[in-house]
Amino acid sequence: MASQSNLTAEEKETLERFPLVARKFCAFVDVCAGLDRQTLLRQVSVELALLCEVGARLPWVNPATDSLDSPPDSSSLRNQQFVSIETMFREKLGQLNMYWEVFDPTQKEEPVSCSLSMDITEIYFDLKESVELLESNVAREDVYFDWRLSFRSHWSRHAASALKVALLLSDIA
Repeated sequence: MASQSNLTAEEKETLERFPLVARKFCAFVDVCAGLDRQTLLRQVSVELALLCEVGARLPWVNPATDSLDSPPDSSSLRNQQFVSIETMFREKLGQLNMYWEVFDPTQKEEPVSCSLSMDITEIYFDLKESVELLESNVAREDVYFDWRLSFRSHWSRHAASALKVALLLSDIA
């Protein structure tokens, strides 16, 4: 891992670009309810591809502290928003919402049922937290560490799966 001062120009550019791409994705989700299904799938494919690209470039940065305090959270309101966004996507996607996925493609295992609406909603809320963290008083090194950890440990899997499915469905929706 590097300290913030040892980052390359490309890594610094990625750290500047990530919140812009994250905000753009969140803004898209906030206004996409009026789109028809095919347009939604095409646009979400582009947004997910950008997120995967910038997320994969996030550098390891040493955290400044041993623990990260999350921004204040009103769980009840977030839960209501989560249900509202996930429901909107589920209804818009209809029978195209569900797909099959193998969690560890290096192992022979049975596929499990997944939901495109759940993937998109999970990504949305992870990114909203990332942007809120940037706007808080948390040390930048902790913010950058959290961005990469969150991408690698959680939402990259949702994004990669959702991108694959959305690209496939955008031609047949």
